[in-house]
Amino acid sequence: LLALNVELNMTPSKPFTTLVVGDSVTQDIFNNFQIGAVGEIANLTTNKASGLVGAYLLIKRFLKNHPAPRHLLIASTPEFFTYIPTNNTAKTYLKTVFQKPEEKDFLQSFLNDDEDEGFSPAIMNMDSRIGLKVLALLAPKPTGLFMGGRIADDTLVPEPRIPNPDLIKDIVTRGKKSLEIPNANLQILLKVCSLATEFNLKMHFVLAPIAQSTLH
Repeated sequence: LLALNVELNMTPSKPFTTLVVGDSVTQDIFNNFQIGAVGEIANLTTNKASGLVGAYLLIKRFLKNHPAPRHLLIASTPEFFTYIPTNNTAKTYLKTVFQKPEEKDFLQSFLNDDEDEGFSPAIMNMDSRIGLKVLALLAPKPTGLFMGGRIADDTLVPEPRIPNPDLIKDIVTRGKKSLEIPNANLQILLKVCSLATEFNLKMHFVLAPIAQSTLH
């Protein structure tokens, strides 16, 4: 839906000031709260599964269909830069979303995926061949970029919450993973920087907001 929304010519009376991409931590904030003035921020946040490569393709679509903003903000967890979608994740979040010929060619080279699904009767793959197509007919129609409507209240004090043991274990495990950015994602970052240079965007990198309990 977002990939279609960025192609709609629904720019407000003046161009967006800031283009924002990021993973689900940032997306959760933007989907709930009004960030900035109305029409100021173009919200292109997705999730880690779409990866930095998905964000890059969204930025390209946006810049092709809208006047260039002044700022490009990447607000995410560090893991967003380390993750590369593969297998079914890549199929669900990239291949079935970015279907333009140039996008398909790019993904083929980026993912280094020579998978050939070949032919199989629809009855052998009901979910992807029939079920998902039926669900697609029920999906919301593109109406423009989304932004939450709640106004943040700085006077509220966060309630302390103790994570359950399984969540703590998961956080500790994730905290030990390497945050080295793979070369493929470094190449994507170079492409994003090239777009920023071409369209005169000032780039900003910000760590996504994190729950106090998780930080602790």
